[in-house]
Amino acid sequence: EKNSELSEENQRLRGLLRTRENDLFKLKNDMDELKHATGGGGLGSDKAIQRIVELSKKNRDLVSQLEKERDNAKKLSSKINNFNNNQEVQRKLKSAVQAKKRDTETAS
Repeated sequence: EKNSELSEENQRLRGLLRTRENDLFKLKNDMDELKHATGGGGLGSDKAIQRIVELSKKNRDLVSQLEKERDNAKKLSSKINNFNNNQEVQRKLKSAVQAKKRDTETAS
């Protein structure tokens, strides 16, 4: 009877051991996948993360510069439109003055 109890306990413990071994195997596979996804883990992934941060900063700076250039282009475009409008007004004014001169010359 004691032998039977010990045998059952031994089987139960072996089952628990197999379960834990399977859990460890799964965890090891998960860690390997994670290392592979991060570029090998360790120092390699630290370098990759540092590079990503550097590139993100550079990208942010470039986007900021692009926005400034767009704003400048809009301002210059507006100035050009205003200049063209002023040129048109001056032409009309000049034409009106010339027409007035002709009218006064023909009236005399």
